[in-house]
Amino acid sequence: MLAKVLTILAIAASAGAADDFDPFIDIPFKRLKTSAERIAEHGYPAESHFVETPDGYVLNVFRIPHSPNEGESEAPRPVVLIMHGLFSCSDCFLLNGPEDALPYKMLYAFGPVWLGNARGKFMYVNVHWLLPTFRTS
Repeated sequence: MLAKVLTILAIAASAGAADDFDPFIDIPFKRLKTSAERIAEHGYPAESHFVETPDGYVLNVFRIPHSPNEGESEAPRPVVLIMHGLFSCSDCFLLNGPEDALPYKMLYAFGPVWLGNARGKFMYVNVHWLLPTFRTS
């Protein structure tokens, strides 16, 4: 008898509360910034590129072509690719700002800097077009 009463109360409570329940109603979340936005905040030019892997993943990579002080260089310069490790993303290299962050130091020392992103980084993976087992070509 008690089990039936508790079951009915639980069903009634969940049915009425499901429509009004919003766990984030009082939490003011900030909009997430991309690496390009973080780079541009400091006055550096930033490019965002999408790369599709052979099995259909579309990854977002970023490029800092030159510093705002130097402008475009006519002479060819080495290119730097910075790739994060497991459980990280390209943002981790930018958080210290232009004075201390690795991409900015590499930009001044060598040349254009690319910041890569691996699979599974929620902001920088757009679509997995087709699973490899379902590809026709």
